Amino acid sequence: MATGASSEDMAKIAISSMQQFGIKEEDIGRALDMAVAAGQAGSFELAYMASWLPQQMAAAKQAGLSSIEGFERLLIANQQARVTAGTSDEAGNNLVNLLGKITAKETNERFKNIEYKSVEDQT
Repeated sequence: MATGASSEDMAKIAISSMQQFGIKEEDIGRALDMAVAAGQAGSFELAYMASWLPQQMAAAKQAGLSSIEGFERLLIANQQARVTAGTSDEAGNNLVNLLGKITAKETNERFKNIEYKSVEDQT
């Protein structure tokens, strides 16, 4: 099966997923299968994942994502980002920036000033 990724790329994804997301060694095969499937189903291919996932996982971990479930969400987010980006590198960078903004002190300060109303309060 052609994935467009080298064994080095696959190793980067595997190592980063264990280090950053705490994915267990016995789940690495599943994680790599998920990455291959995402790359084949969408436009953000495996070679780009190898390039961007380490940074993205570090930022996503700060936003509360981890484990195989968080990894899956990150794969989906990359495919969604690729739809609106001009290139895969732009998509990868956009997602890193988004994840960074979500956890930024400035963003958290701004959210503290937002008044939330329930649906019942709007009638």
